[in-house]
Amino acid sequence: MRWHCHELFHRMPEGAVAGGIAVVIDVLRASTTIITALANGAARVRPMADVAAARACAAALGPGGILGGERGGVRIDGFDLGNSPAEYARDRVAGRSLVITTTNGTAALAACRAAREIVVGAIVNRSAVAAAVRRLAAAADCGDAHLVCAGTDGAVTAEDVLAAGAILDAALRDAPADAEVPKQVVEDTFAPDLGKTLNLNTLQTRMQELQKWYADQGYSLARVTGPGRISPDGNVQLVVRQGTVAGVEVQFGTLGREGVRRD
Repeated sequence: MRWHCHELFHRMPEGAVAGGIAVVIDVLRASTTIITALANGAARVRPMADVAAARACAAALGPGGILGGERGGVRIDGFDLGNSPAEYARDRVAGRSLVITTTNGTAALAACRAAREIVVGAIVNRSAVAAAVRRLAAAADCGDAHLVCAGTDGAVTAEDVLAAGAILDAALRDAPADAEVPKQVVEDTFAPDLGKTLNLNTLQTRMQELQKWYADQGYSLARVTGPGRISPDGNVQLVVRQGTVAGVEVQFGTLGREGVRRD
């Protein structure tokens, strides 16, 4: 698979996600809130780009619907819930249809309408997202996955980019065995050097070609490294290293008119 990261959905080229799988990420907080609502039993989630559409959708659902969302981090007047995951407890959302609209997250979802499939991603479900993307890609014979970060008011946010890396890390950790470089690729890469003395400059070039092969398969964090010198017996051992993300801790707060309160 080929993985693409868009650090801000506003900057995506037109049609970038068309036909591919889009993973929309808004860690603080739309993605995490949607995931929490579903984990707590919400029957379904309907993300809407604007407030009027959200109100109309919830009204059409009747008593089974519940409205959630924010503008500028503050709960919208007349809405049942804001945009903190802590508000979406089981006793509030279980069995109900959630209609949600947010400043950044649902706008990012709307920007990905041309994708074949859309997945909501965050740090809390990174492994499940990686598995879902592989499953959807296999079912649809689709080789492109796009990690789409929502950002905040048109600015890149570190937590969204971190989540994108965590999802990619999960995908690489659980990659099937066929993600290894096929023997034929190695043979084709070094074919021009057969029967010749391999110097370090040429070896560096071949490692870059193998690294490009990894990047073309979607493993953009992979790095191919080799020895600092050629051994006397002529054997060369190459090592493929993958980037990892670890030690992530997320704390949620509730943004009110007086400021931020930690939940």
